[in-house]
Amino acid sequence: MFNWVKKLARRVGDFLAKIEQKAEADRLLKQANQQYKISQFRESLQSWEQALTIYLEIGNRQKEAASLGNLGCAYYSLGQYDRAIDFHQQSLVIKREIGDRVGEGHAFGHLGNAYQSLGQYNRAIDFCQQSLEISREIGDRQGEAIFLNNLGLIFF
Repeated sequence: MFNWVKKLARRVGDFLAKIEQKAEADRLLKQANQQYKISQFRESLQSWEQALTIYLEIGNRQKEAASLGNLGCAYYSLGQYDRAIDFHQQSLVIKREIGDRVGEGHAFGHLGNAYQSLGQYNRAIDFCQQSLEISREIGDRQGEAIFLNNLGLIFF
């Protein structure tokens, strides 16, 4: 009987620790979003990296994908397009695995933007078209408008 109680107490302790870790990661994610909004890109990178580490530890795939995508956006804003592409591709893989179609469409869109910035217009068009297809498929009219606009800019 005593071993069962010890095991239960350990599991409860582990569960509570994960809740605390998730709260800290969520705080870091929110902080990074605020830093990014005021163009503190390097600071936001640090906060997102810390959040990503925690999400990896606790196995939160959705937030892991979001953090990777956010890191891609920060690197894009810093003009480091190859690094941005790497993070958006990692995010895309997870978004596909967890069935996040909206997130998948956005990842394709971010990849299109990065390739456009590198002057690789055909690749940019391919990614933006995939974003557009997903937006239409899931009925995301706002996403559809954004990706049509992005395609227009690439063609321009």
